[in-house]
Amino acid sequence: MPRFTERRYRRRVALAMVLYVAVLPVAWPLVRGTASAPFKVALALLARHYGSEASCAGDDAGIPLRWRLLLVAGLTALVGWLAWRRRDGFDHGIFVGMAAAAVLFVLVQGILRWRRRRSSTVPSHDA
Repeated sequence: MPRFTERRYRRRVALAMVLYVAVLPVAWPLVRGTASAPFKVALALLARHYGSEASCAGDDAGIPLRWRLLLVAGLTALVGWLAWRRRDGFDHGIFVGMAAAAVLFVLVQGILRWRRRRSSTVPSHDA
């Protein structure tokens, strides 16, 4: 069996995550009202498994934090748009607000990085 290169592996994981995020808004309303106990247990185990692992949050994740946050903001805005289409004002406001907060955080981080870089390269005129 051929081994995956790091780049190929990352592409496949990104594709799987995009598909997962695309299916989740459609399936979530059905999950909330399910009567199947084994299905609920499986969902609880999956949530526990994915919620307890933070290995993708480190510096070795490969994608800079600003791009990951902008991706999250875009996907959150998509869910907010879907909530708006369902005429659910509360969910729409929550998700659009979270998307705006993520974008604002990326902008603030970018401005701070720009100011740090600018202050380290510009000579001072104090002399």
